[in-house]
Amino acid sequence: MTFNSKHILVPTDFSEYSKKSFTQALLIASKTDAKVTLLHCIEPPYDFASTVESTLEQIKRGSKRRLDEMYKQAMKDERFSSVQIDTVLITGMAKASIMEIVQTRHVDLIVMGSMGVSGLRKKLFGSTSTDVALRSEVPVLIVPETQTDKGFDQILFATDYRENDLESLGFVSGLAGLFDSTIHVVHIADDDNFQTDLSFRGFRDLVKEQIQYDPLNFDQYYEKSPFRGLSRYIENNKIEMLVITKYKKTVLKSLFDKNHTKEMSQYSALPVFVIPG
Repeated sequence: MTFNSKHILVPTDFSEYSKKSFTQALLIASKTDAKVTLLHCIEPPYDFASTVESTLEQIKRGSKRRLDEMYKQAMKDERFSSVQIDTVLITGMAKASIMEIVQTRHVDLIVMGSMGVSGLRKKLFGSTSTDVALRSEVPVLIVPETQTDKGFDQILFATDYRENDLESLGFVSGLAGLFDSTIHVVHIADDDNFQTDLSFRGFRDLVKEQIQYDPLNFDQYYEKSPFRGLSRYIENNKIEMLVITKYKKTVLKSLFDKNHTKEMSQYSALPVFVIPG
């Protein structure tokens, strides 16, 4: 897996945080020559009264106007003047429509907005962002509403020393190279013992041998909870993006767990990049 994005999908509900994700996608596209598709889904009402059809037409016209406004605003930025942008308006459920667009239009990266900590069912991200990240067969970058329009100086790659982590790390190094980012390769271990030290040294040497990217930092933290261990590392190292492979279900589930309110406030300001494992 190498980072060579050619088609980025940006679902939008016209909120401020989805506009931030659009800008982030355009930054990536401007460096990779990728096409960007800006998608808005109109979820049909369940009340099929006689007024529904005319109401839907009004909604469609309003949504088309707002998509056009986002496109025009992007074109005013000289950084994005060469990026090809398509706007797509679909009537249908958002999650299903996003998955369909990924398949039919050969999307290789999804960039979505996150609303941060809220009272919604999904405590860290909006439910659509969460479900898409967990279901998608292509990488998903979830961008918080606090994200500035720049790259990522410090990237944290969480590893369990699995074979696929080498491939995923190679993919992340391609993204990091676009912004001259430092990658922190971090494992959270239960205890400091011979086996964990051996695994750490072996994986570090293997990465240095197979992945030609600099700078790469390697660290091992000791914490019973992987979620809290990553939180501590993020706080101490000014991390600006967290990368998680989808097989790390313990960490992913913790991200959406209401019992981690303090740590969630920290994650809510952090872009999270979910890679299929």
